[in-house]
This record gives sequence, structure tokens and C-alpha cells, in this order.
Amino acid sequence: MILAFNYRIEENGVLYFLGDATPTSSEIEIIEEWKRLPVVTLVYDGPSEYEAL
Repeated sequence: MILAFNYRIEENGVLYFLGDATPTSSEIEIIEEWKRLPVVTLVYDGPSEYEAL
């Protein structure tokens, strides 16, 4: 049996995937920097034929 552990951080609806190994302190610092960036949700409300562009 192979057990795979996925290290994730979820905050305010944003999921940060850190991989299958225990994250290093520098990887955690990068995530902490990302968490300080603004999060923007884009919603398309136009014709469906242009939605995939």
C-alpha cells in the first residue's frame, strides 16, 4: 500500500498546493507571501461563443 500525503493550505477559498513532501521553511515563506497578494475573481457574462477565449 502506498500512502501519498498532499500538503495544502486553504485560506479564504484559495487553495495552495505544496506537493507530496513535507514543505521546507522557504516554501512556507513563499506561500505566506502569496497569501498577502490580492485575490481577484473574474466572471464572464457575455455571449457563450466567446467564453473560452
